Amino acid sequence: MMGQYTDSGTRAEGTWTELLSEDLAEAYALYVNEQGFTADGEPLTLEPSEEGVYAQGSYYDYVLGVVQQSLNDFLAWVGKTSG
Repeated sequence: MMGQYTDSGTRAEGTWTELLSEDLAEAYALYVNEQGFTADGEPLTLEPSEEGVYAQGSYYDYVLGVVQQSLNDFLAWVGKTSG
């Protein structure tokens, strides 16, 4: 999924690996959407942006929130242990 953001090296424009990366990102979004994941009773889905990148939707927002909360928890812990 994250390879969809890379456009240099092995994923440079015009390479077969760029196309593979885009296909895998789309396949991951389709997989997520078929699983029926929910949070608080609401369905979690990935949607393509105008650029075709699967970085929108309730699944994206949910995962981003989990990552942000984890970072905040870690930083709070570091703050308590370093002082």
